[in-house]
Amino acid sequence: MPVLLSVNAEGLADSKVMEAMQSWDSLAILGPFYVHLHTLPQLDNLRSFTFGAHHRFDKYQLLNLLSKVPNLTDLDIYYDDFLNVGPRVHSSREPKFSGFASMKDLIVRHQGVGSLGAYTELFRWVKLVASRSPLTGLSIIADDERECRPKATRILLDWIQTKPDLTLLNIPYVQLSNADLQWAFCNSNVEVLSMYFSTAEMLMIDPTKSSLVALYLRSKIQHTSLTKTMVHVESPGALKRVNSGRKFRALPLVQMLWTINPLSLRRGVDPLEDY
Repeated sequence: MPVLLSVNAEGLADSKVMEAMQSWDSLAILGPFYVHLHTLPQLDNLRSFTFGAHHRFDKYQLLNLLSKVPNLTDLDIYYDDFLNVGPRVHSSREPKFSGFASMKDLIVRHQGVGSLGAYTELFRWVKLVASRSPLTGLSIIADDERECRPKATRILLDWIQTKPDLTLLNIPYVQLSNADLQWAFCNSNVEVLSMYFSTAEMLMIDPTKSSLVALYLRSKIQHTSLTKTMVHVESPGALKRVNSGRKFRALPLVQMLWTINPLSLRRGVDPLEDY
């Protein structure tokens, strides 16, 4: 994948650069501070696109940016809620974006999203980005580790249930209600689930009805509470993995990974090397 670590004010306006980009099928811009809509050309050949942090695009401008890469199958994009304030946002509320017909994998990294309203707007934005997409993988990752409470997840879960091909759901900073967990464990096609783990009682489900083959848990639960369900936890604060086999009653055939260190460097299942 061609990777642009950073782009200066004139970089993307160079005619040779723009001409070369027309034939690329993948592109990662990791330092997009100087990227503007008018400097990025139309990239119809692009299939994989990464747009990193430290850009200056609000949520509507991001949609206009995505209209320049209409044929993506993989998108990794940074959503900065600190930019979604002030009159500049209101002046850009008519995005030209019409969706992705072929996108399979979407990763949204975000910062500044902490309140119920902010998470609701984020999930609406994600829904808009992938409404037409046959998603098989969805990751929503809080770069600043702000957690989402169950009250804000309804719009996300209702939409996810319309995606029958989704097999990977990576939401390590999102708390699910018991009803949502029941769906994720037993009534969906999700095979790999990464989520925020708030109570051990969540996992007491009927394992014969679950399609899960891998479960990743991020939690602040103390070691003594976890031992009631996860009998092989030995030391708090470290990432542990258990191939539970017959000894784990709730999910006997599920590979599990969890951390009880909220400052763990592991961010969900990215990259997913354990599956």
